Amino acid sequence: MISNSYINDYTKNIYKSIHPLGCGSLKTEIKVKRDCLVVKNFETNEAEIVSYFREIAPENLDERFEKSLKLGVVALKTLGTTEKIDYVEKQFYRLRQEFAEITDKTREDIETQIVEIFGEEGSFSATIDEHFGENGKLVKQIFDPTREGSPLCELRSLIMERLDGISKELGMKKGVEEVTEVTPQKGYKFEDECEELLSEIVKKHLGDELSRTTDEVGRISRSKKGDFVITIGERPDCKIVLETKDVKNMTLPQIHEMMKEAIENRDAKYGIFVTKWVESLPTSVGCFNEYQDNHLVCALASKKREGIINPEVLHIAVCWARIRSLIEKAEAEGINVSLIQAKLGEIGGKLNLFSKIKLECTNVEKAAKQIRSLSDDIRDGIDTELEEIRGEIVRVLGK
Repeated sequence: MISNSYINDYTKNIYKSIHPLGCGSLKTEIKVKRDCLVVKNFETNEAEIVSYFREIAPENLDERFEKSLKLGVVALKTLGTTEKIDYVEKQFYRLRQEFAEITDKTREDIETQIVEIFGEEGSFSATIDEHFGENGKLVKQIFDPTREGSPLCELRSLIMERLDGISKELGMKKGVEEVTEVTPQKGYKFEDECEELLSEIVKKHLGDELSRTTDEVGRISRSKKGDFVITIGERPDCKIVLETKDVKNMTLPQIHEMMKEAIENRDAKYGIFVTKWVESLPTSVGCFNEYQDNHLVCALASKKREGIINPEVLHIAVCWARIRSLIEKAEAEGINVSLIQAKLGEIGGKLNLFSKIKLECTNVEKAAKQIRSLSDDIRDGIDTELEEIRGEIVRVLGK
């Protein structure tokens, strides 16, 4: 980069070169005519200039002279701009220093005033204590909705009276149903129905125990997955976990993930996912289906026949789960597992037909008696086969 000192020296030489004080006796004339600069009688004895132009061919002297003059003019303009920039920078630095000093002083003043006004010993705290009592005690009393005689307490009573009147006009039952649709009470209601059904089912299997674990954390930290646990009487170390849901829809991946966590959380051998509506499940599931040999999915009702619950589906699901839970132990004890697997296959085929028939019973008036008879026969056949399986297990375990 060319230094300022070099530019100064060079421009001085250029200036001298066109100054009237040359080496001859003729006076130099410099004029500007419109867009043209005219220099007459120019002479100079500056060593650097003379030396520079001495090395240039005569035919190139005019061109080099014009270029040298142009370079000098540009250098002079640049030097002026640089000096202006330095001046501006210095002025900005001075203003910044002054602004920083003013800002620091202002901040200190503001902090001092805040402490004086809003500090523990400040005037604002004193005013609050004076008008509203220490720590705002009077304000708390005025706005306490449970304090008799306070404005909010009176407003609360008025609102409750109005709501009570509205509830009576609209019908309490309808209001409760609407609230249930948007609160967890809907899920709890279905859990209550399942608990009642499961209690009856467990009674038929002597020694089995039913526990409701809806609000209990299990083996997994902060997890409450697994609404019910059935402990099998023949094998107390074998447990069945049930997850109940009354929701609009569930995907199979969601169900599988939920049952995996529930089985681990409740230390169970087998799991049952129970939904209220068959429409909540993917169509491929149907009313009853097993997955991964450790959990099954079933539905107890259809929205097409709302209000009709099929407890038989849950009964068969529990029996199925009991057998699945015992197979692992049974194989080690010498039980004919092949027979059990074959029977379970037959049961699985009959279950789809059974579920379809039970769902259609209430709407098919003409064939109701015949359909119910057929479904009862199928149920009896399933019970007989399940009893044979149970007999085989009890026979070996009894030894």
